[in-house]
Amino acid sequence: MATQTLILQVTPGISQASVQDLTRLRNDALTAEQQAATHAGHANLAAAQAQDHAQAAAQSASAAIPAAATATDKAGDAADAATIATAARDTAVNAAATATAKAEEAAAFAYAAALEPAPGQVPLADEDGKISLQWLGPEVAARIMMDDIRFNDIGTPGELGFGVGICPRLPPGYAPLPGTFIRGHAEYGNYQYRDGSIMVWIPAFYYRMGHPDNPTYAALEDYYWQHQSVHILPLHAFASRAEAAMDGYALHRAFVDGGIVRPGFMLDKYQASNNNGVASAIADAIPLRCQSWDDGLNNQLSTLNGAPPDTLAGIFEAAQTRGSAFFPASRFMRSALGMLSLAHGQAGLDQAHPAANAWNTNMVQYLYPKGNNNYLQDQDDHQANQGSGSWVQYAPAGADGLGKTGSGTPFARTTHNGQACGVADLNGNLKTFEPGITCVTREQDIAGLTFGPGNVIRLTVTGHGLADNATVQPAYTGRSELDGRLFAITVLDADTIELNDTDYLVPGSYAYPGGGRLISGQCYVLKESTAMEMVNGGNSSPFDYWGEDGIGNLMQPLAVPFNTVPRENGMYQYFVQLGEPAFSPDTEGDGWRLAGLGFPQAGRLSNMGGAAPFGSDLFYQCLTHDMAPLSGGCFWSVAEAGIWAVEMWHGRSDTDNDAGFRAASYPLHDINGTIVDA
Repeated sequence: MATQTLILQVTPGISQASVQDLTRLRNDALTAEQQAATHAGHANLAAAQAQDHAQAAAQSASAAIPAAATATDKAGDAADAATIATAARDTAVNAAATATAKAEEAAAFAYAAALEPAPGQVPLADEDGKISLQWLGPEVAARIMMDDIRFNDIGTPGELGFGVGICPRLPPGYAPLPGTFIRGHAEYGNYQYRDGSIMVWIPAFYYRMGHPDNPTYAALEDYYWQHQSVHILPLHAFASRAEAAMDGYALHRAFVDGGIVRPGFMLDKYQASNNNGVASAIADAIPLRCQSWDDGLNNQLSTLNGAPPDTLAGIFEAAQTRGSAFFPASRFMRSALGMLSLAHGQAGLDQAHPAANAWNTNMVQYLYPKGNNNYLQDQDDHQANQGSGSWVQYAPAGADGLGKTGSGTPFARTTHNGQACGVADLNGNLKTFEPGITCVTREQDIAGLTFGPGNVIRLTVTGHGLADNATVQPAYTGRSELDGRLFAITVLDADTIELNDTDYLVPGSYAYPGGGRLISGQCYVLKESTAMEMVNGGNSSPFDYWGEDGIGNLMQPLAVPFNTVPRENGMYQYFVQLGEPAFSPDTEGDGWRLAGLGFPQAGRLSNMGGAAPFGSDLFYQCLTHDMAPLSGGCFWSVAEAGIWAVEMWHGRSDTDNDAGFRAASYPLHDINGTIVDA
């Protein structure tokens, strides 16, 4: 800024004081001017600085524009996040409310704790602080516990679980029970069919009879039973039947059906009873029979759906009330259970596993299943335990001595393996019709009786048509030496036969009243190619168990080695224990078929009383037309009842009031090593 000079002009007449004042004012003005100049400088500096700041602000404003845009975007995202957070908060509030309700619900039944699983209950730890594996469900529990258990394994004789097994594939309509997969459990190997029937899976097995290498052979020598030693191995022990045969083992006939090897079969645990019109296997029920006693039980076959005939033939139809896959359990199946029981009793002699066998294994003469064979108790078990008072007893089903199904106590003593998991009531209660064998007979008039050389009896039967060594049975002759007895013959001519070895009669003291009938016959066994579920109870079609067409299609001839030794050849026969195995050790052929039926080989029958290994069970030999074999004995058969007992004097049209049945099925088969539904 340019300096301006203040010119003072002294006007005349002004006082000295005024001059001083003016001077002072001038000085003040100069000072003010200087200060103004200073302030102006400061202002200029501030202006420059402001300009710098403005430029910086402009630059910052330029940089702030993108940031502001980003901030705007972030603000939008934040708004969205806030919305989500609000929804999450609401969800959390709802979840908290639900959790609170569940907690209150859990608290409401927390007191309902239990050791074993049940609806509405929670696990309770045992005294060791552990909960039962069954809370995980039977399948999971089984897989945890089954490290040493193999599917479809018959087990080891004398040990827990022997004689039953786990089905390798669950067939349609069946369900496992809580203990099905637990060896040692009462339900091990047991299943329930859709009708409520309890059935037992019997895995296929090989057996070897009377072999010196059998594990029990040496021990049985002390009892002279070594020839009856039987050893059992599971199906998977051999790659083939041929390989097994090289070691003397045979696949049991019960596991050949429809021309193929079956991995096992399902068998009723109890004798059949009426379950709302269906023949079912249920405990503590009144068993079905062909004809009801006059006791008001009304338990005959015709009370079932479809009203099957009250005859032995009607049992086929009765079994099928459960379904087309079911049939009366066969003689083959009974023989399989018999061999299992025989092996189990022999192996239990050492008492190594006492829990595995409830039979009296410390008493060698009682190594077999017990039952109701003496009016609600067991004859042999009563003798074995009369000192303790703990013999088998049954709950009555009526007033005649019939027991309720599976009601025997101690229950395990009544099963085929001496354990609660086994098949019950095989010894007595009701005889059971079991298909597998039948007979076609012919009756001819006896025209005369004479004696030949050596006093051998000769019979005149016009046009007899018989061959040497045929088996015949005279009837209605009036002589006890002949009637009902079985003889082998020698043919002398077309009208004359000789009864072999009948040289024990003195002609002069023998009075023959004349007349009588001669029965001859041929037995037939079901072919291995026959499927049991296809067999019916008629006598006219190719799939009927009886009749020319059915026998020709389903069966083949079988020579049964009856006891024809004179004076020992009556109908009441028993198994022989000494010398040779009662059952053929053959791995194929007719000897194998006979063993599969539970029939002895030649020379193994006697009328002199039963052998202890077979419980003195009765083998009732007879030639009967349309024969329908009954097994096991009934509630009044006493010692003659048992797992091996069989009667051959019943026919298809009989209406026995002491005969019933149990059902069975082959639900699976093996195709090149793969188990599939049948």
